[in-house]
Amino acid sequence: MGAIHKLDLTSDVTHLIVGDADTPKYKFVAKERPDVKCLLPTWVEALRELWMEGGEPDVQALESSHTLPALHKLRICVTGFEDMAFRKKLEDLVNANGGEYRANLTKDVTHLIAKEASGAKYKYAIDWNIKIVAVEWLAQSLERGMILDEKLYSLCTPPAERGRDAWIRRTISTSSLGKRVSDGDAVLSGPRKLRRVASTKLSSQNVGLWTDIVNADVQTDRPNRDQWSEQLVPCEASMQGTSSTNARSAATSSDGPSRSSATTIKTPIPPQVADRPLRTGVFAGKKLYLHGFNEKKTAVLHKHLLSHDAVIISDLLSCTPATTSPPDDEYLLVPHDMPNIQLPTLPESIHPPMMVTDMWVERNLHQKQFVRPEANVTNTPFRIFPIPGFEHLTVCSTKFEGVDLLHMSKAVKLIGASYDEDFTPNASVLVCRQVVEGHEKLRHAHHWNVPTVTAEWLWDSIKSGELKPFAPYLAQPYSERPIPPAQKQAVGQCEIKFEHNAKRIHSQ
Repeated sequence: MGAIHKLDLTSDVTHLIVGDADTPKYKFVAKERPDVKCLLPTWVEALRELWMEGGEPDVQALESSHTLPALHKLRICVTGFEDMAFRKKLEDLVNANGGEYRANLTKDVTHLIAKEASGAKYKYAIDWNIKIVAVEWLAQSLERGMILDEKLYSLCTPPAERGRDAWIRRTISTSSLGKRVSDGDAVLSGPRKLRRVASTKLSSQNVGLWTDIVNADVQTDRPNRDQWSEQLVPCEASMQGTSSTNARSAATSSDGPSRSSATTIKTPIPPQVADRPLRTGVFAGKKLYLHGFNEKKTAVLHKHLLSHDAVIISDLLSCTPATTSPPDDEYLLVPHDMPNIQLPTLPESIHPPMMVTDMWVERNLHQKQFVRPEANVTNTPFRIFPIPGFEHLTVCSTKFEGVDLLHMSKAVKLIGASYDEDFTPNASVLVCRQVVEGHEKLRHAHHWNVPTVTAEWLWDSIKSGELKPFAPYLAQPYSERPIPPAQKQAVGQCEIKFEHNAKRIHSQ
């Protein structure tokens, strides 16, 4: 889905998926890393389901609903508090923050909150190796939102000293442009701050720039060029041929001594050249006209296309006139699920721009380089959808990953078939992006007699607008198995049509 998984808790980690709180990583984050978000494993699955469905998930809302509760999986008992109203408040706090309040002390209790070091529960907790803490531990753990080190909240510690250095209350801030950072600040927080800023920028480029188009409602901004950015100006070709006499003359007329032994020559740069930004984005030099998108998606596309140096035109008449040479940098961008009858009518006075889909934009942003529209079937509008015969098929896949998996599943649904990410004997066909001999899914397909075909079967069916037979695309032999009558009729007609065409070609 575009994120980066790391085995080690490095300084650029932004999220920690927690299965067990009693681990060094969890304890380090609780004390040292308030910038890291701790989430339940269900967060990943929830995001994946929405990503596969092509929905518009509210990422911040998902993070909130799957945030790890402060007292996750803890079973807490209390002792020594005679005020029943206060005990009820403790019970409510425990239950409301992911813990389980226990009135009786049993061996499976994880924590005993004690008012003083005495009493039957206190003695049994010692015998059963149950963690005993002061009430300050509960208050500060809830304030931090994580389980803090219980050793710092011993009843033997004076109340004023309990919880000292339990966690670093660090405020993450950024200095304004042009403000120097003091030496002390540089020593204390410089390396971590620099790595954090770099991580934020990389995260916004790797995730925000293309998951928004995949319908993830992530709000990210591309860092603007500031006064510290260097402007690269290409050297004049004629400068390479400058004579040594001119070089010595330029060096002699300079106002101050040279800073290096090598002589350099600088020529005045016209203001219009110096102020011109260097266009190096994925869509640099490309002109795009958007058609058929709603207001929200249009805004998202504008944001990311412009941030990657595209030129958005608002009128098709701005395209290259038909009387000139046809261009190769003009594109008409439409939704991938737009029927042909809704595609815009192009004026005869212009060269027709190349028609592309939003999935083409997604692929460019994901690969971080310009991809020719003809490189993949999903980059351009489908001729026909749904395609007759596909409504009876259940398609499974293997070796598709990332944006390829997303686009393939969308294409399968668009042409009328059902897509199932779980491979079962009920599958109609297994589509392989890459055929790996001995792969688990291929072995099961052979055992279940499920036809296994290469991805070209799907792409050729979409290109031609008709269901292609399996036989020419088989990745491994299979014995035809009984299939539902409607499905058998659809595929059988294609097989007959293929054999008829083969005989006709052979006779010709």
